[in-house]
Amino acid sequence: MERIIREKCTLLVENRKAITKAFKWESGLMSLAASSLYAAMGKAADPEKLKECEKMLKSETSVLSEFRGNVKMPLLCKMALSENPQEYLGRVRYIYSLLQKSKILGDEYRVLAAMTLCDHLGDKAPESYVEKTNEIYSAMKENHKWITSNEDIPFAAMLAVTGQDIGTISENSENAYSVLKKYFRDSNAVQALSHVLSLEDLDVEENCAKTVAIYDYLKEQKHKFGKSYELATLGSLAMLDIPSEKLGDFIIYADEYLKDEKGFGDWSLGATERRMYAALMVLSACSPKDDGRSANIVLSSTLSITIAIEVCIIICMASCVAATSAATN
Repeated sequence: MERIIREKCTLLVENRKAITKAFKWESGLMSLAASSLYAAMGKAADPEKLKECEKMLKSETSVLSEFRGNVKMPLLCKMALSENPQEYLGRVRYIYSLLQKSKILGDEYRVLAAMTLCDHLGDKAPESYVEKTNEIYSAMKENHKWITSNEDIPFAAMLAVTGQDIGTISENSENAYSVLKKYFRDSNAVQALSHVLSLEDLDVEENCAKTVAIYDYLKEQKHKFGKSYELATLGSLAMLDIPSEKLGDFIIYADEYLKDEKGFGDWSLGATERRMYAALMVLSACSPKDDGRSANIVLSSTLSITIAIEVCIIICMASCVAATSAATN
């Protein structure tokens, strides 16, 4: 497994180099998030294809379009990885229009939610899933009015495609939130983590305990994990049938490997962010593969990887917004 993890980390590093070189003026954080998307899928970045997709995006959207904001690089990657980039973009824009209905201002998080629905629905009609996404988000808002924001919309979309009813999702999320709030102070982070642990209708308390166990083990080993949205990545790992200490050791292995790579050190990327990507590479390496016999397990593992990637994207988007706000003040 260490060899597979090392290969994933190497792919992340090489993808970042390729994308950064081809898109010098784009946000370094968003380029890294895009690089992780490729690496998690086991793919090498294709700068030429990404450039073609960028031309396509520019021809079909305006300069101020939310599709060309912080979410641009992940969108280009998804387009490039699809069989038909133009068709993919068209479908994402259509789903976005359904999510954005009656809204005046554009919203990049809804673009991300539209990408999520597009990725998992295939040829299915999206209307009912958009409606379910909105209902799940409304339930989140009702339960946690002051901490639920647009950043939760992609999580609502992810939960909408699991096939669970809204009552079950809401109950599991609330149970997880109640348990985890005893361990972590950041309410927004706990809510995001509770969303992840609701991807499957399993023993919520068991998965919460395993998430905390992984966190505590990393802290004991002097590889303290972030306590913000990064925690959602640990939640995805907790649902794997692998002991918590073993998962912790894998994260440490990936973290040590990445730390020595240019752009991933403590003074460049930062230990907290790096460990999040290390955990994502471990998740990608350890998730069950499709053997044609475990459709539900493969679906949930794919969702876990996707939501972990989205967590990285959301964190990068939030960081970019904060940086822009600081620069204008």
